[in-house]
Amino acid sequence: MDRRTFLRKAGLGSVAVASAPGVLGALAMPAWADDEDEHRFRFVTVSSAGTIDSVTHLLIMNGNGRFGGSGIEGFGTWAHVNGADPNPATNLLASGRWRTLSLVSFTSIGTYAEVLEAGVLEARIFLRRLRPTRGSFEGTLKVVCNIGPGGLSTGQAEGVTVTIDGAPVGPFAPLSPALGLTIFIPPIGD
Repeated sequence: MDRRTFLRKAGLGSVAVASAPGVLGALAMPAWADDEDEHRFRFVTVSSAGTIDSVTHLLIMNGNGRFGGSGIEGFGTWAHVNGADPNPATNLLASGRWRTLSLVSFTSIGTYAEVLEAGVLEARIFLRRLRPTRGSFEGTLKVVCNIGPGGLSTGQAEGVTVTIDGAPVGPFAPLSPALGLTIFIPPIGD
C-alpha cells in the first residue's frame, strides 16, 4: 500500500490538505508578531572575563527575544571556553542554555531607517549548565547596540556583558574590538 492510499483509507488526506494553510501560516509568524508595542533583540557575541591562572575565560553567547509592556521573553545558548587553548577537544569549560527572568531596564538611543534601534537592555537571566555537569544559576545580561551608520552611540562598548551571581570569574564583558553583533528592532506598525 502506498502513502496516498493509506492516507485516503485513514481519512487523513483531506484533513492534512485542509489544515496545511493554517499550519503554515502559524509557523510563518511568531505568536507575538502582531504585538505592535514590543521591541525585539538578537545577538551573537564573544565576551571575556580576562585571564586567570593561564585560562583565558571567553563566553560565546547567542540569543533573541522580545520585550515591552508585558515584560520580556528571551532565550539562547552559551559556551564558556578557554581562549588560550586552541584544542577543541580540551578548551570547553562549560556550555548550556539561558532564558530571561525579568526586564531590569531598556534605554533607547534612537532608531535608524525605522527598522533598527540602538540602546541598552538589562535583564535578569537563568542559565542552565549542560556540560560538563548539570547545574543552574542566575545572573544579569546587558546587551548594548550602537548603530554607527545612523550616528547612534550609547557611549558604551557594543556587545554583551554577563554577570553570573556568585561566580568565581567575571563579569564577561565585550572584547575590544567587539566580536559579534547585537541589534534591537523597534516596534514596527503597518
